[in-house]
Amino acid sequence: MNPGVEGPVHAFEDEVVWAVTDGAGSVRVDGIESAFAAGDTLVLAAGEPRRFSAGPEGFRAVVTTSAPGRVSRGDGGDGEEAVVPDWVA
Repeated sequence: MNPGVEGPVHAFEDEVVWAVTDGAGSVRVDGIESAFAAGDTLVLAAGEPRRFSAGPEGFRAVVTTSAPGRVSRGDGGDGEEAVVPDWVA
């Protein structure tokens, strides 16, 4: 994630594991903001809305989840359809 960028609120359909390889940032889940840095591992529950923010130098992470890796923006309500993001391989 590029320096100083804040991503959208989103939720994956399945549990997601982030292994932070470089840089630092924070993630807000359920109103609680938690900082992370290179070497940290984050495990985020299925369906839990979250928002990532990159620190001043940005961060890189290896992200894993179950296939197909669908995500919805916001809280996933209001009939929003979950899609596979472009960055998911």
